[in-house]
Amino acid sequence: MEKNKYNYLQVHSSLYINSNTRMLMLIIYLLFSAKSIYFLDRIHKYPFINSFVLLVRTIRVTQISYIYYKKKQLLKNHSELSSIISSNINGQCLIALRQGEYKVINFKNKKVVTIFPEKVQLEDVQKQINNLIKAQSCDLAPEILNWNLQERCIVESYINYRIPFYQFKSKKKFYVEVFPALVNIMTSQVPKVISSELYFQRLVKDIHELNNKYNKNHKHVNRIKAFISMIQDNYERNVIGDIPLVFSHGDFCDRNILKSKKDIKVIDWSTLGKRSCYFDFYFILFIRLSEARGKYKNNIAKNLEMDLINFNHFIKAHLDKVGDLSSKRNYRYLFYLEFITLRLEEFSVNHDKRIDITQWIEVFEYYEEIVEDRKSLINLGYGSN
Repeated sequence: MEKNKYNYLQVHSSLYINSNTRMLMLIIYLLFSAKSIYFLDRIHKYPFINSFVLLVRTIRVTQISYIYYKKKQLLKNHSELSSIISSNINGQCLIALRQGEYKVINFKNKKVVTIFPEKVQLEDVQKQINNLIKAQSCDLAPEILNWNLQERCIVESYINYRIPFYQFKSKKKFYVEVFPALVNIMTSQVPKVISSELYFQRLVKDIHELNNKYNKNHKHVNRIKAFISMIQDNYERNVIGDIPLVFSHGDFCDRNILKSKKDIKVIDWSTLGKRSCYFDFYFILFIRLSEARGKYKNNIAKNLEMDLINFNHFIKAHLDKVGDLSSKRNYRYLFYLEFITLRLEEFSVNHDKRIDITQWIEVFEYYEEIVEDRKSLINLGYGSN
């Protein structure tokens, strides 16, 4: 591991640039080698603006380069800068992640190094390393080049593919590209068949334990409990029988999908696990639902059930024990429970990071009102007090 210290200057909420990087090289790297950096292409939540990819990227690169220039001048003049991250890893860009870890990207060497902070226990770092090793069973995952537990780092190959943006109107493109990727992930390991009833009960139990143990916000604790109570009251017992728990990415969304003209890759496998077969499918669509506004949000919500039916037809040809959608509600509830469990597990690892699960419950409620014509939890008597 390199012994020199490199200073990375903040130029965006999560993006930092190495102070040794020359301005011309920075512009070249950001324009041509940083296709996988999401916010360089996506600055607006309305799809018609995001469709002008090259224009948006050029504007963002210009803005970031100017901010970098100003901060580098301040650094030269020995002005105090609070937004600096120092690392012994040399690269051109550093991206800070939500759990406190960060990624250093070296465009020249085509490597990305993930570094975990000291507050993360070594056993949790080992878990992340193990997850990335498990992800190698899927040919969509980037290659692991090296790792060092004591230095809390993992080295992967850098993939300079562009992040696709699936507009609401381009359903065919979404189905053609996303459905095969989901099946590729699901079938990378042998599924585990389990009673849906037992799995449902286990998820509820895990959520209550994690919620009471790690969530110190009593209002949030009660809000989560109310939502779980609603699910328990409306879950249809003994309808879907045994289900397969399949290999799941856990954070499958547009920004973790990288695509070239002939190939597709999926990055950031830290949340992988065995989950219900619709988890990753629901995840990408609910992420889009949470980020959409106005008519786009309503359109995504109203068409999600049809997307589910189409996906069900697609995966039945590749996976046993899927069967018909005898209860779309139950599969949806399993997703809600798995999602909340995943977020609470993140909270247990990083106590300093406030993870507002209640915002996601609002998204789920919004969808329930549309698909089930069901009022909010408060109106149903599941108050948060």
